[in-house]
Amino acid sequence: MILNKYWFVILVLISPLSFSAIYIYENNNGKQIVTNLQSNNKSLKLVYSSNPNIQPQLGLSQKIPDLNFDKKLFDWINQSAKKHNVSSALIYAVIRQESNFKQNATSSKGAMGLMQLMPKTAQSYGLFDIYDPKKNIDIGTKHLKRLLIKYKNDLDLVLAAYNAGEGNVKKYKGIPPFAETKIYVKKVNNFYLIAKKNNSLL
Repeated sequence: MILNKYWFVILVLISPLSFSAIYIYENNNGKQIVTNLQSNNKSLKLVYSSNPNIQPQLGLSQKIPDLNFDKKLFDWINQSAKKHNVSSALIYAVIRQESNFKQNATSSKGAMGLMQLMPKTAQSYGLFDIYDPKKNIDIGTKHLKRLLIKYKNDLDLVLAAYNAGEGNVKKYKGIPPFAETKIYVKKVNNFYLIAKKNNSLL
């Protein structure tokens, strides 16, 4: 049973109990395939798994992606990690999911830069040059630190608030029932675990 990605949200909303697990694979052209079956096709890369025993293949286990990755980001990540006392692996994981290291990334909702900061959030911390990669990482990390304190290091709630906003976490008294947010929390957690196992790279 293979489904295109546009049916994924519908299936989650209509029948969340119909699958024992959900897997999202990506082919060489970047097209995603959603299925409830594991695949042995070597041309497909597993980018999401709801099965805690099956980890996505994309991540630090395959080294740092070449793409447009600037090696100076490592220094800025580590500097911000030490400054704000936040795990460098967590910062890496958030950047990996938010922008995939694209410094000028802009979302359809207006989030900007490496850590996809909303202008209002960035400005609340005094950052106006949001696309400056070093400043973006520093303010994004500072925001993560505030969320970690607020939610007492409950990483799921921290990531849910980072993605969907603190208001929605409060409204739903936990992770909001949004498919995007649920996938986001799981993906960042997976990238975080992989990054921690490969901390020599950070």
